[in-house]
Amino acid sequence: MAFRTNSLSSVVTDLNDTMVRLKQVASAGIAQLNSGPTDARYILSIRQRAIKVLSELNTISRTPGIVDHIRKEVNDQDYAVGLEFTKVVAALTDLQSGIESAFPVDSDGYLLIEKLDATDTAERTFTVAETDGVRSLLQTLVNSIA
Repeated sequence: MAFRTNSLSSVVTDLNDTMVRLKQVASAGIAQLNSGPTDARYILSIRQRAIKVLSELNTISRTPGIVDHIRKEVNDQDYAVGLEFTKVVAALTDLQSGIESAFPVDSDGYLLIEKLDATDTAERTFTVAETDGVRSLLQTLVNSIA
């Protein structure tokens, strides 16, 4: 007999940990964007996090037997795991796309992160009003995670 592992449990644990961290990061992002001007690099870091988590979720989604295992762990055979998972993926994809489409770029597509002034460069910042769309997308993401 071969050594038995509980690999699906570890995948579910990783998924749960990812979702908890994601919700925390998204909530912190909302608070940051509500607090006043936010620098461009912070907003870009939200985009990078979305890309990273999308990759992780893509890997997890290909795990054989994961849906049935999650239903068993939550003791609910009617739990629409795929639907709820898809909502999170859609929220992350929309967040990534929203940042990409709203972020200022030059005619060649390069990000406009800094501006020149008389003696130095200054990092671009965005006002609370300018980050309304990103905040809304972050809230959708938070709402997609129980």
